[in-house]
Amino acid sequence: MAEEQQRYRREGTGLSFDRVAFFTDAVFAIALTLIVVGIGVPVITERESGKALLDALLDQRAELISFFVGVAVVGFYWRSHHWSFEQLNAVDGGYVWWTVVYLAFVAFLPFPIRIVGTYDSNPVAWCFLALNLAVVSGMETLLLAHSQRADLRKEHVTPERARWERWMSLSPVPVFVVSGALAFVWPWLTLLVWAATPFVQLLLTRVFRPALAADG
Repeated sequence: MAEEQQRYRREGTGLSFDRVAFFTDAVFAIALTLIVVGIGVPVITERESGKALLDALLDQRAELISFFVGVAVVGFYWRSHHWSFEQLNAVDGGYVWWTVVYLAFVAFLPFPIRIVGTYDSNPVAWCFLALNLAVVSGMETLLLAHSQRADLRKEHVTPERARWERWMSLSPVPVFVVSGALAFVWPWLTLLVWAATPFVQLLLTRVFRPALAADG
């Protein structure tokens, strides 16, 4: 008698929802891995010389800085998407396809980050990365808007609150576009503008959110 084939039963109905979350996390993890892969080990002729190795590492400082910038950027977007996904009660086909487009630009991020690490004094490199970040932020807004229109979220909010959330989600886009232009003034000025972005968003939240809370 042939041995009966082992079967694993499905538990619960949330498989499709969970697969979207797991796939998203996997893309972010791969993007982080690809950023560090781009950093090459320095090659020195005097293998026992500490000074030679230190000089070689200093020559790679732009690559190292771009790595930590990349980790901060990818980590910021992962945290933002994680929070947005936590607000969902369901996903539909439209949300899945928008997520695929969104993740395409997230997966692309290591490429402009490596370009910045190689050509850190070139304004085009910084502008290219800034525009990529602007697109990623814009895609986050599209995902948010779709989840609101398709009633995918756990909490029902007022139209005013929903509009405020979309504007807040969209606010980094003009910042990245402007920072890309500022790169032609001084490339590292771009990074300073990015560092100020969370503080600007915090200020906007403190100014406008109390009034919206009162409306809700």
